[in-house]
Amino acid sequence: MKNLSLFEDQRKSFRQALDRVLDIQRRAGVDLINAEEEARIRQMWEEGVWPNGWSGDEVRGDVPLDSIISLGNELIVQPRLFN
Repeated sequence: MKNLSLFEDQRKSFRQALDRVLDIQRRAGVDLINAEEEARIRQMWEEGVWPNGWSGDEVRGDVPLDSIISLGNELIVQPRLFN
């Protein structure tokens, strides 16, 4: 079962990001996301629908991760230097 508070934190972050994009497009006078797309995005969040290949359990962007480098057919893990 998903941690509900984490899920709510994700939804809050998504809303903040979308609101920021909408504010930027309003101030710049451009149309990046139209009203129909915005409504669909918000509907999908409410329904828990994720893009193909996503589960909603992905690591958040503020979590430090080791670097993975592809070198030919080999994957090399470069550990983090700091936490």
